[in-house]
Amino acid sequence: MIKTIRGLYRAFDDLFQGIGSVCRECREKNSYPDCQGYIWLLGEEAEKLLANNIEVAVANRRVFFINSFADGKGGLDIEQIKPPCPHYKHGKCSIRSMRPLVCRMYPLGFSKERGKMSLVLYLDCLFSQKNRTNTSFLERTLVLFERIDPALLQRLICEYQRVLDLSRFPQGKNKVLVIKSLKKNERR
Repeated sequence: MIKTIRGLYRAFDDLFQGIGSVCRECREKNSYPDCQGYIWLLGEEAEKLLANNIEVAVANRRVFFINSFADGKGGLDIEQIKPPCPHYKHGKCSIRSMRPLVCRMYPLGFSKERGKMSLVLYLDCLFSQKNRTNTSFLERTLVLFERIDPALLQRLICEYQRVLDLSRFPQGKNKVLVIKSLKKNERR
C-alpha cells in the first residue's frame, strides 16, 4: 500500500521509466511545448520548494502553484493561458529532484466531468498517443492506483478540486482518455 507522497513519487517514477526518449522525440518535432500550465502543489511540496528559495504562488491561503505567473515587469499575470514553468530551461527541469507530484504523474492526471472525478490520460502528449491502447501500461496504471491508500487518494482528489475551483480552461476541454472513475471515499 502506498501511504506517502514520497512513495507516490517512486511509483510514478517507476511507471514512467524511459519516458524521456519520447519527450525528446516530441521536443525535436516541436509538436508539444513542455512544462506549461498551472503546476499545482501539495502543501508539503510548496514548503520544500520555498525552503529551497523557489517561488510559490498561493491562492486563498491553501492552493499552491509553482510561480509561473511573472509578467516580466515585476508583477503577476494570472490570466496567462498555460504559462511556461520557469524551471524548465534548455530542455531540462532545473528542479527535477524536487519536481511535484503533478509533474511526476503527467501525462496522467485528474479530470472532472458532470460532477465525476476521473483518472485520465492526457492525449495531447506523444507518450499518451503511443500508449493509449497499450494494455500493459494501462493495467500497470490501474494497479498503481489500486495500491494508493484510500485516505491519500482522497486527499489528492480534494487538492485537485481546490485547483479546479480556482481555474478555468479558456481553450476548451483537454482531450483525455478516462482510465478510471474516482469515487469519493472509494474503498478497495
